[in-house]
Amino acid sequence: GGFQASNVMRNKLKKEAQAENRKGVRAALVQEACDEAEVDILALVLSFLLVQTLRFSITAKLPNEEGLEEPPPKVTMREAYLLWGAGLCILGAVVGLHKFAGNVVKAVEE
Repeated sequence: GGFQASNVMRNKLKKEAQAENRKGVRAALVQEACDEAEVDILALVLSFLLVQTLRFSITAKLPNEEGLEEPPPKVTMREAYLLWGAGLCILGAVVGLHKFAGNVVKAVEE
């Protein structure tokens, strides 16, 4: 994946720590911070792309560099309902995934 280069760096830090008979506490902290940052970056990228895809699917126009549509669009009720429906579908997916992830964690802990 796209984050493999950072894995190489983290593995190098861990090996250096082990070679110097250190426990690798800092390397583990770096690993944890990088893992969390990678998840956050991926979530932001996916969110942005999903919103842009939905926006283009509903309005058939992409915004300019400032995020505006020129000229300002006239939003129809159909487009408003589609937007609300897409939002509710995403909400349902998030709730479902959260419950699924909770069940997986419980199963692993048992």
